[in-house]
Amino acid sequence: MLVLLNLFFSFSLCHSFACSQLVGFQATATERVVIDNNACEDATVIQVDSVNKHGILLEVVQVLTDMNLTITKAYISSDGGWFMDVFNVVDNDGNKIRDKEVMDYIQSES
Repeated sequence: MLVLLNLFFSFSLCHSFACSQLVGFQATATERVVIDNNACEDATVIQVDSVNKHGILLEVVQVLTDMNLTITKAYISSDGGWFMDVFNVVDNDGNKIRDKEVMDYIQSES
């Protein structure tokens, strides 16, 4: 059974990333981080797919907050063995993440 929780860390007007995309998630054999600036008008969307292990959600959130990014919305889903977390994030000025070095760092650390 797929568990789907919507966690709202602050209010956001961005609803363009539909929950239906989470329901059909099929895990792959590798971990993956996807950063998308087109899926949401107001925020950068970061999708993390990985084997579910104790503390993995905290690790991902820690990377984002250590970079002074604000999580405006998060979709957390897990089927027990795998998880897919989707975060809408903005920088301190409320803008999408555009800096390539920052995006590369997120992909390497998440």
